[in-house]
Amino acid sequence: SCWNTTDSNRLRVALLPDDDSLLDQCGKAYGDAMSGAVPDPTDGAMYYFADSIPTPHWADALNLTCKIGHQSFYR
Repeated sequence: SCWNTTDSNRLRVALLPDDDSLLDQCGKAYGDAMSGAVPDPTDGAMYYFADSIPTPHWADALNLTCKIGHQSFYR
């Protein structure tokens, strides 16, 4: 979510130092995913949530595409 311009976590990413290696890895993964250089393991999911919270109401109207770790992905 932090890559979305409207996400409140974007500011946290902006405050990271430019030479942060984890940020570099995340940026590369994001770029690869957006360019199609790697397959989409979520099968086009546009929504997700962590299993540490109750299932959001919006999930009922969507299709679960996959679970990766503790994240559930929907479209």
